[in-house]
Amino acid sequence: MENPLSSVNSLFGVKLSAARRARNISQAEFGKRVGLSRITIAKLERGVQNVQLCQVFLLARALDIPPEELIPSSREVDSSGANQDAQIFQLVRSQMASVIQGVDHEESPQ
Repeated sequence: MENPLSSVNSLFGVKLSAARRARNISQAEFGKRVGLSRITIAKLERGVQNVQLCQVFLLARALDIPPEELIPSSREVDSSGANQDAQIFQLVRSQMASVIQGVDHEESPQ
């Protein structure tokens, strides 16, 4: 049976990476902003390092997003089990679509 924590970490990492990349921030620059090394940022994004609750808030603040945008939902974690790679791919696609849609809305005249 898969460790549910690994799914949480992986999904968190996908969300963190997507949010950082959407803002065109390198791992090194992001690490400087939050007081963590580039290696730590990379480990968090790969889901191989546990994140502390206070770090979630720090990371979210540096990305100018609410912390809950980084935390996977129960449904995301539950559905990631056997088909985790496909689920992560879908999540990344969804996150990127939201970013692209946000950019389109910012560029359109009001």
